[in-house]
Amino acid sequence: MLNYHRNMVLAAYRAAHPDNLEVEEETITDFDAELFEIYDARLRQQAGQANIPVNKFNLSMLVFFANQSGGQLVATRVRHAIRFFRSVQPQP
Repeated sequence: MLNYHRNMVLAAYRAAHPDNLEVEEETITDFDAELFEIYDARLRQQAGQANIPVNKFNLSMLVFFANQSGGQLVATRVRHAIRFFRSVQPQP
């Protein structure tokens, strides 16, 4: 079972690897685990501080946004993700 919604993990992977059109499930699972290791603790902390409910949908959107940020530090990327999330207010 993935930590984040499969479609968001796949979208993040495709954004990072635009030439890989044939993605195996094991690759998606590994990428999900990598995203979790890099971002999850910081996402949960900052989302809670920003009054964003911490649930699988919101975390999935936030991890996608953070992974797309051009920030150098994880904290910066998560801060960008929180700001963008609040501005677009994604819905499940």
